[in-house]
Amino acid sequence: MAENYRADKDYEPGTVLVFGGEAEVTECNSFCDSRLAGVVSTAPAHLMNSDIEGVAIALKGRVPCKVEGPVKKGDILVTGPVAGTATTLAKDSATPNPYCVVGKCLEDNNESGVRIVEIAV
Repeated sequence: MAENYRADKDYEPGTVLVFGGEAEVTECNSFCDSRLAGVVSTAPAHLMNSDIEGVAIALKGRVPCKVEGPVKKGDILVTGPVAGTATTLAKDSATPNPYCVVGKCLEDNNESGVRIVEIAV
């Protein structure tokens, strides 16, 4: 399930967005940003506000997501400092503000750098 929001530019699926910018949403660029809007969806089964031009932001379900750094199944992902990405919240970190939680990782990936993984929103 997803909902269309007006974005300040076209974003590819998996990009993590926050409320702000020139339109309603823009890409995130800070760790644990409470302005989180969500992740750009690929092909939602149900799309709300489909009559407005914009990007489909996933509200619930499985979705590809851009992440930076290694991830493991079940990791809590929060907005990351690399533009448009999520990053793993360290296990020993304090409980995050729930408004910055992007979702939970559904796969293990030890690669560094930015890549797409599947998450649950």
